[in-house]
Amino acid sequence: MISHGAFPPALEGRTFDFIISTYAFHHVPDAGKPTFLLELSRRLSPGGECLIGDVAFETQAELDACHAAAGTAWDCGEDYAVAQLLAGALPSLRLSFARLSHCAGVLAIGRHDSPQPV
Repeated sequence: MISHGAFPPALEGRTFDFIISTYAFHHVPDAGKPTFLLELSRRLSPGGECLIGDVAFETQAELDACHAAAGTAWDCGEDYAVAQLLAGALPSLRLSFARLSHCAGVLAIGRHDSPQPV
């Protein structure tokens, strides 16, 4: 696994139309999520998007409610994304969230200086 803040040297200098991740982002510590997303955004082609599907929530209140409902089944060793917190920490990026279930969704990240995908 690539640790947050690192990118494979073989891919240095390349850009991508899409960067896609599923069920791995929760392994990036909360404190490192903004830096990691900025690093990924710099590797996007104009109009490109980073799509991250994972256990994730729109708001902290939604995460807290899910945590309470899960009780002892909640995995306290993982850091689940909160879209509103990430958007606030990353004003230079375009960030949206599409909820897929009560505890999962897709974060879409792009640059404001890039045209939006069609």
